[in-house]
Amino acid sequence: MYIVITGKHPIYRNRDKVSEYISKIKDPEWVFPENFSELAKDLFLKLVKVDPLERYTAKEALEHPWITRIPGSVPLSYSDSIRYEQSKEKLITVIIS
Repeated sequence: MYIVITGKHPIYRNRDKVSEYISKIKDPEWVFPENFSELAKDLFLKLVKVDPLERYTAKEALEHPWITRIPGSVPLSYSDSIRYEQSKEKLITVIIS
């Protein structure tokens, strides 16, 4: 996705040694050019999460507004949806108490 938008690899630079590239992968610092929209950044960052529970599935990615071009809410990842439901339950418990 990053390469399609920018024409460049998001981490690898010419003349990077293997050890440099591996260290970049372990702790990436994402740099986005101006032509990278906020929706594109949002989708990209959700696709590259290390934790599989945090990372978007293919289905979630295909429902993202950057892909569908339909304005609307950004789908929650699995772990975000669990946190959302837990927060709702806590709020309901506080309101009822």
